[in-house]
Amino acid sequence: MRLQAKEEESSTKIKSLMEKIRKSFDPRSGQKTPSALKCETLLQVGNLYFGQGNYKKAIELYLKSLEIGQVLSDLCKEGRAYCNIDIAYGSLGEYRRAIQIHEKQLAIAQQLGDKNSEGSAYYIIGNAYSSLESIKK
Repeated sequence: MRLQAKEEESSTKIKSLMEKIRKSFDPRSGQKTPSALKCETLLQVGNLYFGQGNYKKAIELYLKSLEIGQVLSDLCKEGRAYCNIDIAYGSLGEYRRAIQIHEKQLAIAQQLGDKNSEGSAYYIIGNAYSSLESIKK
């Protein structure tokens, strides 16, 4: 019963966030939602889908968020999107693709001088390589 309640709560959150996104992209809505908010909202909705195990839908939203981050020239937002995309691909077992994407996040972390994100990137890339080795055996 608790699982069903959690799924319903998650579904309600997704609907609410998706409505915010729809309105923010609809010029007739009268809202002037900044692109940075769209970017963050897409990441949040992607995280909800990820939490439900819907990795492909999460990736779709993370890619849209990445696109906005690139348009804004916001390396922090790009790095977060790359990190989420990588983890989702890893969850799908697409480790080579995950490594390629996470190397982009690593480059951004290095460019920003963000040692925490850089260390995290190395860790995640290492895990992906480890998973690839497990598959080969």
